[in-house]
Amino acid sequence: MGFRLIQGKDIKQKMENTSDRISGLPDSVLLYIMSFLPMEDVINTSFLSKRWRYLWRSIPIMDFGDPRLRRLRNIEDIARFVDQSIALHDDSKIREFRISFYYKYQYSSRVDSWIDFAIRHNVEELCLDCWKGKFGFSNFLDYDLYKLPSSLFGCESLTSLTLKHCNLNLPSSISFSSLKTLNLAQLELTGTMVKDLTFNCPLLENLTIVDCNRKSSLNIFASNQKLRNLKIIDYYYKGRAGTQIEIYAPNLLSLELRGATLRINYLVQNLSSLVEATIHLEEMLTNKDKIQFLGDYYDNILKMLLESLRHVKHLKLCSWCIQVLFVREIQRLESPSINVTYLELKLGLSKLELPGLAHLLRGSCKLETLVITKESKEDNYDFEGKEDLCYHERGYWESLELSFSCLLRHLKTVKICNFLGGDRIHPVENRSITVEEFLKCHENDIELLKILLKSSRVLERMIIQIPKVEHFKKWAEKSKLLSKLTQKLLLFPKASLNAEIVLS
Repeated sequence: MGFRLIQGKDIKQKMENTSDRISGLPDSVLLYIMSFLPMEDVINTSFLSKRWRYLWRSIPIMDFGDPRLRRLRNIEDIARFVDQSIALHDDSKIREFRISFYYKYQYSSRVDSWIDFAIRHNVEELCLDCWKGKFGFSNFLDYDLYKLPSSLFGCESLTSLTLKHCNLNLPSSISFSSLKTLNLAQLELTGTMVKDLTFNCPLLENLTIVDCNRKSSLNIFASNQKLRNLKIIDYYYKGRAGTQIEIYAPNLLSLELRGATLRINYLVQNLSSLVEATIHLEEMLTNKDKIQFLGDYYDNILKMLLESLRHVKHLKLCSWCIQVLFVREIQRLESPSINVTYLELKLGLSKLELPGLAHLLRGSCKLETLVITKESKEDNYDFEGKEDLCYHERGYWESLELSFSCLLRHLKTVKICNFLGGDRIHPVENRSITVEEFLKCHENDIELLKILLKSSRVLERMIIQIPKVEHFKKWAEKSKLLSKLTQKLLLFPKASLNAEIVLS
């Protein structure tokens, strides 16, 4: 279905046929409602009636990032539309100003004027994306990127700033006295740029760096007193594998690493205040045709990361991490010792994850809360033919019983989300499947519950959440399944007599 601009006469005709109650609302309410619309629709409201004719000119949110602008017009039409919109806007404050624009160097002065407009109207949130097509900045030289004006770096009304596909062109003087959130994407952050950019941001709390420095190392030096959250996302790019990331952020509370490419090294110099860390490199698995499993290489990087983060209290890991630890466990290498009290994992509980999970739990002696979200795992590394990595999946958890009996001394809470979900066998597709057959397909899940119950001496609560997706609800055997599962759980030996099992 194609997009069609609503003409003024169409809107007016509809309004004449109904009671125009909305026009009686205060300006502030109407402007709030309009702020959720793309700019084209905002301007079209001027055709409704005299009441609406000039109202849009005070809109506090100007969004020129709507995808429909890209499809409907060429570059010059979009630029002219932005020019006309800001020319007609009154002197009201701009709370948010967003532009996503296919940039060419001849439009430099136009973009300068848009930023100047936002600054003059005391903009609080600015998002500028001067994109260069689907290949991003890597195919273009620096002189072809939009160079940010020095006036932007003195905007003291900004609380949130997002910059994509730009040349930062940092001036000697930078002052973001109100800035709390900074998002940098597809930029080249050379040398001490991050340090220089954040040094005069006394209120900065959140820093996100997305797909920057594809071919060079990234130095993140941020000593800001209030900086709490750092997120780094690296999308797949082959040339990035030989680079490293160095992080110095002594006041940081939360660190998140995501993406599909590993750097060769992660140097964490000072994260002494860090409380929570997330390593989510799940996309590494989807790129297995491009990046083959490199046991020692991946193992060294993950080991280094876990050792750097060993002091954190909350740790979140993905299946990729667990599959790398799989190799360490099979080779009987020492488990990384971590001091986490809260561990959250996203797994499929597949054959390639069980040893890795055991390896991680073996090194988590202070663990108090374990949360596992079960997901369908179609992407796994191929260890076929590697005889030294073979093991017997059936009865695996039972074989670890003795070694686990003295480890989980502090575990109080276990939560398994989507238990029995992520199936390789779907009840709706296999209506004739029996309860026994279905449970057999999830033997790994059930055996994990068994060893946790048997090994956790101070366990207080085990919460098991069954998926509520429609195909599971409609399975005729569901009630029988829950009854059978309950019976199994009640028969399992429990190290803690006070453990409560909640099945929901």
